[in-house]
Amino acid sequence: HGSTVDFLEFLNNNPKICIVSIDYAGFTTNCTDLKQLLRNNSSLQKVFIDQFFYENQFKYFESAQLLNNPEYLKLFNCRPALKQRDK
Repeated sequence: HGSTVDFLEFLNNNPKICIVSIDYAGFTTNCTDLKQLLRNNSSLQKVFIDQFFYENQFKYFESAQLLNNPEYLKLFNCRPALKQRDK
């Protein structure tokens, strides 16, 4: 467990970071913040999004892909409603 400050410190103290998140919203729903995070932290090199439970797939992005393609960044603006699990 940790805070945002701990996370940013971890990014600053490690040369190569890969983030794995459950769904896009598990990482962030603010595209502007994500873009700024990637620009300010070159150590954050890869982002994996686990959508296996809901969509039977995983998504993988290099940081450069997210920075250079606004369509990929828009995927993180994804929380219109809570997802429901099957009963």
